[in-house]
Amino acid sequence: MLLPPAYGRRAEQRVVKGANECLETVLATYAMFNEELLVREEHVHLTVVPATYKWLEECAKVLPARSEQVLVKASKYETVMEDVIISPEELVWQWGRGELEKIDEEAGEIVHQRRIPATYKKIGKQVLVTPAECCKEVTARVYATLRKRVVDVPKHTIEETAPAKYKAVTVQREIAPEREVRHPLPLRQSIKTLVIARKPQMRACIGGSSLVNQRCTTIWSIAFCVR
Repeated sequence: MLLPPAYGRRAEQRVVKGANECLETVLATYAMFNEELLVREEHVHLTVVPATYKWLEECAKVLPARSEQVLVKASKYETVMEDVIISPEELVWQWGRGELEKIDEEAGEIVHQRRIPATYKKIGKQVLVTPAECCKEVTARVYATLRKRVVDVPKHTIEETAPAKYKAVTVQREIAPEREVRHPLPLRQSIKTLVIARKPQMRACIGGSSLVNQRCTTIWSIAFCVR
């Protein structure tokens, strides 16, 4: 015998989404700071100072001391006449006879010796009678006042150290870098209602036709329906 199907409801808890992680990016954190910015470094400045001059007066020696002979009395001379020989006395041989004769062998003639006297000339000569008289005269040194320009302060260089120069500025600095944070996600579960269907039943009668005393065997089947 076939019976009509019967239905029933039952609540069950099922996993909708398993456990997972969520990756979150945390941006970098910045802050404003007041800082000093170097505008000009410390350096050395050189200044050249020209030389200065001044005038000085000094007594300088113009001529050194010297000595000289000064004539006091001039020398005295007189003229003396003297005979000066012009040509000396000489002996020559002449043709003819004389006191001293001889025969010339080459010519074969008589020659005699003749004396030619010396020739003189009178000249005037100055002779020193009284020598000159001199005295030594010493001249002192000669000085003069001279005005000259001299260096008062020589040329030099002055070193001046200029300090560094700073400027106050506001800058943005990173205080925390960008990072990634992992957050675990919880397990999601939901309750679903299941509909259980029972298949039509067949009853098998054992040992007779009477329905009251019959022993039957029922076969069930379950169907799940997720809403």
